[in-house]
Amino acid sequence: MTEKKPWKTGVDTGGTFTDCVAQSPDGQMHRAKVLSSGTLRGQVGAVTGAQTMQIIPLPGKVPNLFTGYTLRFLPVADAAFTITGYDPDRNTIAVNQPLPEGLSGGTDSEITACEEAPVLAARLVTGTPLHASLPPLQMRLGSTKGTNALLERKGARVGLLITKGFAGLPETGTQQRPDLFALHVRKPLLLCSQVLEVDGKTGCRRRGADAAYRG
Repeated sequence: MTEKKPWKTGVDTGGTFTDCVAQSPDGQMHRAKVLSSGTLRGQVGAVTGAQTMQIIPLPGKVPNLFTGYTLRFLPVADAAFTITGYDPDRNTIAVNQPLPEGLSGGTDSEITACEEAPVLAARLVTGTPLHASLPPLQMRLGSTKGTNALLERKGARVGLLITKGFAGLPETGTQQRPDLFALHVRKPLLLCSQVLEVDGKTGCRRRGADAAYRG
């Protein structure tokens, strides 16, 4: 029996958006873009019934793809609705309870299943509903979340390990000055809260190479 080819997916998770590019086993390319919080944002296009409405845009052409997901209306997201059906031809979804009175087109909405963004993106590109397992796939994942948190100084405090004798390097930097003739230079805050010097092995490889050459 011939082994089924896996999906090939590449995911980049940034501070705001997560982008996914995938190639199906038959060679077709698919793309998805979701919020890195693992949610989909859209707007109510039209209210089509007591418990049905259009949400624009909604990616995916698989019926009931979003069944089981949670729907909230923004900016007040206290009330939560469970999606019970999805019709991709009409771009409508059904929920488990009557919609709020006065709901109209243009209202912002949010859909989530509390899954990580790369998983949500993989479901969208492969057309896999929430209750089903993802097909065999190869995923290459890149993320700038750590870099963004560092630059925005969010999260835990950061320390720097640096070769002994170079503790002042983070503060010295490259000596670039945005305003060359400024009399009062405002240095940017250091990204690290503490610098710890450690013994390095500077020159070891060079000395070994020279010894081998002389030998």
